[in-house]
Amino acid sequence: AFEALTGVRPSLGGQHPGLGTHNALASLGEGRYLELLATDPSQPPGARWLGVGVEGMHLSTWCARRADGDGQVEAVLAAAQAAGYDAGSMKNFSRQSKDGKELRWRLAAERHSAGDMP
Repeated sequence: AFEALTGVRPSLGGQHPGLGTHNALASLGEGRYLELLATDPSQPPGARWLGVGVEGMHLSTWCARRADGDGQVEAVLAAAQAAGYDAGSMKNFSRQSKDGKELRWRLAAERHSAGDMP
């Protein structure tokens, strides 16, 4: 459906074990991408992570990287909280890439599934 709507073919990403989802990635150029999440039928049902599990295609959340490339996002969280949005606590995530490499990231997303993202 995404390719038919946009003309861009996403590449398969991987599974998020224990979260009930898998992904595909669509390049937006130079270090930018759109991550498409969906329930993973090979995992137990009931995925509710990041708004997955709601019927139909929709934008459920967004992520950003600091423009300076610094991986320390605590300052971003503090600025969001000072502006009135509490994303929740930072958690560590990981998954295996198709070539067996471990991909790791940190994410504050407790409130994203609550439907109140800014």
